[in-house]
Amino acid sequence: MQRAKANWRLGHTEQALSEMQHLRQELSPQHQEPLLAVLLIDLAGIQINLAGHFEAALDTLAQAQALADASADPTLQARVLCATAPLLGRLGQLEEAERVLRNGLRLLQAPQPTSLGLSLTLNLGRVLIGLERWAEAIGLLEATQTRLNSLKPRARGGLSLDQLQGRQRSAQRLLALAYARSGSAEKSLALCELAQEQLHASAPVEDWLGIRVVHAEALWRTGQRQRACQQLAQWAQQAQHHGLHAMVLEIQDVLALLHAKPRPSDELWPCAPVNTPLSPADVRQSLLKRDLPLALGRQELQAWFQPIMNTDGRSSQQLELLARWPHEHWGWVPPQQFVALAEQGPSIHDLGRWAVASAAEFLAQPTQDSRLVVGVNLSVMQLSRPALVDEFLGILQAHRIPPQRLVLELTESRPLSDDPLAVQQLIALRTAGFGLALDDFGAGFANFDLLDRGLFDQLKIDRSLTAAPGHLGRRRAILECIQGMAERLQLRVVAEGVEHPEQWAWLRECGIDHFQGFLFAHPMPLSDLQPWLREHGG
Repeated sequence: MQRAKANWRLGHTEQALSEMQHLRQELSPQHQEPLLAVLLIDLAGIQINLAGHFEAALDTLAQAQALADASADPTLQARVLCATAPLLGRLGQLEEAERVLRNGLRLLQAPQPTSLGLSLTLNLGRVLIGLERWAEAIGLLEATQTRLNSLKPRARGGLSLDQLQGRQRSAQRLLALAYARSGSAEKSLALCELAQEQLHASAPVEDWLGIRVVHAEALWRTGQRQRACQQLAQWAQQAQHHGLHAMVLEIQDVLALLHAKPRPSDELWPCAPVNTPLSPADVRQSLLKRDLPLALGRQELQAWFQPIMNTDGRSSQQLELLARWPHEHWGWVPPQQFVALAEQGPSIHDLGRWAVASAAEFLAQPTQDSRLVVGVNLSVMQLSRPALVDEFLGILQAHRIPPQRLVLELTESRPLSDDPLAVQQLIALRTAGFGLALDDFGAGFANFDLLDRGLFDQLKIDRSLTAAPGHLGRRRAILECIQGMAERLQLRVVAEGVEHPEQWAWLRECGIDHFQGFLFAHPMPLSDLQPWLREHGG
């Protein structure tokens, strides 16, 4: 057991877990109930430290509780309850955690403080903070701190000096946290600074990091947000370096709280590998990835539109719908950033349905020209969803919009010719009547096999080819070849990224007759689009 604990402290959690499970199999429950219960408590601790093993830890502690109850040992029962409560808190079950801790304290009823009794009390203080019962939490923690500071050596109830100092640091840290979250951030800063001055060089690294995390939160709450974020990222990196996965989770929860986005009780943060540094950019990415499904569910994304201009540069009968995300803390999140995050999971399908529904709602407005067509972006990842075509058709039918008025713009970010399902989906979309555009042509994989299949009716040339060229003759030759190929394949060509009159002029000389870019119109919200269409539609 000691070897397993040593591996755990060194960050070798998988090895420690294996050793503890092997030891568990060797013990006989009939003859070793107390020892097995203690082992299960330690095993649950290792499972908790391994992010994602929380449910397994609950099962382990339930087995330990059964053994403790069978032993009729109140101290052992209280020990199991003390280990169970923080896990319940992490899973969002704070009221149950409070009940468990108060039961543990009733079981002990020790006249003098014990290590276990103090752990129960401090855990209760943390739970009260989570329940936002500030006055109760502060009263409990102040009383505990006063009692700890006044203990005489003979009244420690078996507590060693190191244990006593550890409990004092924990009480100080939790009290500072309660002050910070109850509106007394300045008082919290002062207490944190005092605690850091009193930290002994031999104090465990988790104590050293813990008080600094509270200090950073207090900085945030006094308006020093950039400094707080930098410090929290630094402390998270230190926690990862020392294998303190639970501390990393705690820091991520602090960031979530500060950004006013409470996570559901069943949503657990992933823990990055120990050797992976957690920069401020990493923290931002983690928060955005967590917030994106919530934003989609709450309809927080906005549909903006950019016109695709006809040859004259003054009229338009096609728009591209562009997703915009106004994050309440980070401001406008760049589309390429949140789309990339969406493509890492199921959110890309939600984003796709949102885009099609937004386009359908716009086209269904009675004031819209019936000839108007809207393009929406289609991710390669969406083609893996068998129900894609039926879902899109269902959305359009609900708004009485024919699929011919929707153009799905696909960027081939990976080769699709060897993906039978993807090709089958494209064929089904084309057969159903949707327009298909090969977006960003000239970037990505630009697979000619898909063009040969006759799946597309539009070709959108990437801005890397339409920008002012270094070798005008070569670039012009490339564009003329693309235009000639498209004309033979009966594809409409759209030049993207048109920003200057000179650029527009030589693109027209190459034979291109549809254009999109800032020269004509920036992406705009619906409120600005309607007057623009009245002037330029047709």
